[in-house]
Amino acid sequence: MPDPTQANIDRNLLIGVIALQDDFIDHAQFVDVCAGWATRMDRPLAELLVERGWINAEDRAEIERKLARKLKKHNDDPHMTLANVADATTREGLKTIASPAVSESMDNLPSATGHRLIETLVPPGDQRSSLRYTLSRMHAQGGLGKIWIARDTDLNRDVALKEIRIDRSANPDAWRRFMREAQVTGQLEHPNIVPVYELARRQEDNQPFYTMRFVRGNTFRGVIADFHRDAGKNKSDRRALQRQLLEPFIKICQAIGYAHSRGVIHRDLKPENVVIGGFGEVMVLDWGLAKILGAEPGGPQPDAGVAVTA
Repeated sequence: MPDPTQANIDRNLLIGVIALQDDFIDHAQFVDVCAGWATRMDRPLAELLVERGWINAEDRAEIERKLARKLKKHNDDPHMTLANVADATTREGLKTIASPAVSESMDNLPSATGHRLIETLVPPGDQRSSLRYTLSRMHAQGGLGKIWIARDTDLNRDVALKEIRIDRSANPDAWRRFMREAQVTGQLEHPNIVPVYELARRQEDNQPFYTMRFVRGNTFRGVIADFHRDAGKNKSDRRALQRQLLEPFIKICQAIGYAHSRGVIHRDLKPENVVIGGFGEVMVLDWGLAKILGAEPGGPQPDAGVAVTA
């Protein structure tokens, strides 16, 4: 039977975690409200969120409904629920709070599931730990990160390496989004979703990065453009060309259907975010804006691995 006092602490922290992960508040607000609540634990943390104007009564009800579902999934044990819901970045934020009670809760949690920042493994005495990946050229850049084509010197292959942009690297919210993107992508194990190879950090500055399969080919937008060009020149072969276009489209649908079955919505699905390889590979990329849905009462339960960041 969990300690009632500690159970109350964990339950309130869960309110903050769910509010953060459902984008009602940002990381800085999350740490601020938890720190404020820790100075006066006789009132609900949700009440403090409402007082600060960060959520309204309807938002509070929604967060508390989600909390009830998560507690039910973990035998109404707040500590076990917190262990499964709080990811590594969220825990780091909670560890900054100067409260013995919060610190005790964090210290007693098992390791976060889903991912752990690790150093690249090398043989004892090997000095190449920071040189496993040699950056070859910039491949793409977005609002949060940039992607390099890199050489994996351990496995002698090219990979796509994504890191946070320098101008965003000190932002805790950028870290949280980056880590969630890596975790979600890595847990969607489907032949048409780009696989994540490694989540790690650079020794020299502690910045996170992750590596993925690099697919040489054309975007689906380029393939569609090629279809219209070729179909215009060879109208007699239009049906055959349409069938060639339909095959990758079906694979995209299968990948998205699989993601939906895991409670993940892509939210940025467009032809530019699909790569068609030279040997028929179809890869859905860029899950940075993905939304993870909570399980509805009586409905299908998301996979536990993905649900930790829901």
